[in-house]
Amino acid sequence: MVNHFYQDAQLADDRRASLLRQAESRRLANTLRLSRSTVYRRLLAGLGGWMIAQGERLKAGYEAPVRLANRRMETAR
Repeated sequence: MVNHFYQDAQLADDRRASLLRQAESRRLANTLRLSRSTVYRRLLAGLGGWMIAQGERLKAGYEAPVRLANRRMETAR
């Protein structure tokens, strides 16, 4: 009977250790998901900022001749 008690105790310890490993794995996975989300958001924000800067640069390139033409018309009057 003592032998069965030892086996039951060993099975319980093994089960507990397995559950603790699973919990730690899930905790690490959740941490990675959160950090990945943050990195993803930072990348998207950086991409958005870059796109805005490029759009402003393009917009300025097309607006510059119009401004010069308007200034020439104002000085001619």
